[in-house]
Amino acid sequence: MCAKMIDKFGSDEIKARVLPRAMTMETVLSYCLTEPGSGSDAAALKTRAERTNEGYALNGTKA
Repeated sequence: MCAKMIDKFGSDEIKARVLPRAMTMETVLSYCLTEPGSGSDAAALKTRAERTNEGYALNGTKA
């Protein structure tokens, strides 16, 4: 899952540095998520990011 996100959204520099080591298991990738009331249920997350002129604005509560 993490390698797919890096492949899709990562910069060329990050892809070149991280993905080869992840594919050989030299590096282990992981991600975490949590929110009050949803735990690790990704479908229950309510925090959202909205694109702005300056980047992104996050709306929600993180635990």
